[in-house]
Amino acid sequence: SGDALSLSDTQPWSALLSGKQGQSPAGGFDPLAYFVEYCHQNGLELHAWLNPYRITYTAEKSREDAFAQLCDDHPARQMAEYVVFHDDGCLYFDPGRPEVQQHLLEVVGEILDNYEVDGIHLDDYFYPDSNFDDWDTYTAYGEAFKNTGDFRREMVCRLVDGIHQLVQTHRPNALFGVSPSGIWASSLRHPAGSDTVGSQSYFDGFADSRRWVRECMVDYIVPQIYW
Repeated sequence: SGDALSLSDTQPWSALLSGKQGQSPAGGFDPLAYFVEYCHQNGLELHAWLNPYRITYTAEKSREDAFAQLCDDHPARQMAEYVVFHDDGCLYFDPGRPEVQQHLLEVVGEILDNYEVDGIHLDDYFYPDSNFDDWDTYTAYGEAFKNTGDFRREMVCRLVDGIHQLVQTHRPNALFGVSPSGIWASSLRHPAGSDTVGSQSYFDGFADSRRWVRECMVDYIVPQIYW
């Protein structure tokens, strides 16, 4: 939700810790530091799991009401022009904006610099669906692409590849992985797809997980198979 379960200069504290976004946990508690320490004491790796684009997950009737959920120093307020109010009633960072990609790389870099994590991991939330209101972004940056689908997939690939390079630079021994939807694409819609029917990362989230593997943009992949 554009907030953090760790000490951060780029994101406010998560409301899950204190009940109020931006309010620090009691006693200076830092969950990520705690878990890194105790995982390593017990022979476990810790990979920081991130949800890059989603800002809110409680639906509201208007953009103004959705922004009202956020604390005053939330990065989405500072980058409001790059935030989309989707028809599901939630706010999302616009993946196609260079400013958004730069912000997300700064978030990842901060974690890698400040915590001895063994990896960075992305959740399967990319574009919420095909109705995402990013026409202006596509008009500004998508001249080289045939359609919004190709543009969106490329924007997600650029972030994935950028994070992979960042991990290799900041912490060479760490890994980078993603948990995309379990179906890359169905053969009903893509000639290279599998004989499956269901939510497809390629078309529904515009996440070309097969390309990430084939072009070594990830160190590992853990598809989410909720069936």
